[in-house]
Amino acid sequence: MEDKNAIYLKLLKIILSIYIVLAILIAGLNYGYARAAPQNIASLITWVWIIYENWIKAAFILIGSFLTIKIIGSSKRTNMRQKNLIGFIIAALTLHIVIPLLVNNYDMYYYAMPLPWTTTPLQLLDTNSSLYINTISSWGTNGILSALTFFTAISLVVFIGTLFYGRRLQCSSICLFNGFAAEVFDPAIPLIGKRKMIKPRTLRFMNALRWVFLGVALFFIAYWLMYLLGITITPSIDTITRL
Repeated sequence: MEDKNAIYLKLLKIILSIYIVLAILIAGLNYGYARAAPQNIASLITWVWIIYENWIKAAFILIGSFLTIKIIGSSKRTNMRQKNLIGFIIAALTLHIVIPLLVNNYDMYYYAMPLPWTTTPLQLLDTNSSLYINTISSWGTNGILSALTFFTAISLVVFIGTLFYGRRLQCSSICLFNGFAAEVFDPAIPLIGKRKMIKPRTLRFMNALRWVFLGVALFFIAYWLMYLLGITITPSIDTITRL
């Protein structure tokens, strides 16, 4: 069993390494070079990004979850983690494949993070924002409506579900960002070296850092709310959008 687990862990680390490399490469091209590239090349980069973020990422989640379930085994102690992984697989298939195919909008995963972790819905309410212009040019008015409807629906699911099941529902079974590292690839972290116990001082620093992240998120929400209400704020809205 230990030999098999070692093979599973090695495969999981390889998949995580490939994911990191592709994420840096493709995201760099999509958010960097594509802005200045000729239209045909920019369209190709965007198409590759969509395929990567939806289909390839979903495949990584399926394979990674399968390997992690094999590594952690089946016991009372791992029962919760197995349920988290199964929920995460369902969420990934739903958000990356099923819903995009149904509504013909392959950017739906952008709206899978409820407030206060994203200002995406607020940007969609501004007809001058680059997000609104890009969305309506690609998906039309129905794309805007489907995105806002989806965001509202998933926010309600998370809010109500958290009241009954706690924060793990969102953090470990739905969130396509946190769940990816916290659940699917947990056995493969760190990629190099052995896992070490986190020192109490580091834990205190990370706990303080959570409040910093919350403060930054709330700042951007406040900025967009005031902007939409007609309150003039500097720097320019383009700078805030890029940030």
